[in-house]
Amino acid sequence: MADAPADDAQEVRGFAITTSSFTGEKGSVLILLSQQLKAALWYAVGKIVDEETMRQNRNATPQFTGALTEMVWMQIGRYHTTTHA
Repeated sequence: MADAPADDAQEVRGFAITTSSFTGEKGSVLILLSQQLKAALWYAVGKIVDEETMRQNRNATPQFTGALTEMVWMQIGRYHTTTHA
């Protein structure tokens, strides 16, 4: 049987996180890693978009790349919560 969520539990990008886990150095590391992961995802999506737009002789705006990155980020969060629930 799963434990009940803590009173200070929050959902951040599909991940259940307790407020106490964001206090101190450990929380700073979690936030930094999340930001680095999202930046790496943005770079990877941007490279794919660039390759496809050149191959198809099309244009894509930075807003498109950003929106596509957000969609992939949310899908990763959904996958994580369904596989770790």
